[in-house]
Amino acid sequence: MVAEAFIADFEEPMTFEEAIGCKQNRHWKCAMDVEMSSLIENETWTLEELPKNSKAIPCKWVYKIKKNPDGSIVKYIARLVAKGFTHRYGID
Repeated sequence: MVAEAFIADFEEPMTFEEAIGCKQNRHWKCAMDVEMSSLIENETWTLEELPKNSKAIPCKWVYKIKKNPDGSIVKYIARLVAKGFTHRYGID
C-alpha cells in the first residue's frame, strides 16, 4: 500500500489544477515558469488585447516527467499548447 501511494505521487497531472494541487507542485510551477520564459524569449507568445467580438483560442498545459532507465526523475516538463482545432478561419 505504501509503494502504491509513492507511485501515485509521481504520476503526471492531467490538468493545471492537479499540477498545482499535488505534492510536487513546486516542480510543476518551475517547469511552467521555464516554458513561459522560453515562449517570451523566443517571441512565440505575447499577451495582447483581444479584438472586440472575437474569442481567444483556448490553451492547455501538458505535463511530463522525464525519467532515467532506472526510474529516477531527471526533470519535470510542462508545455503550453493551443487548442488549434477550435480555430475558425478569419474569425479567431
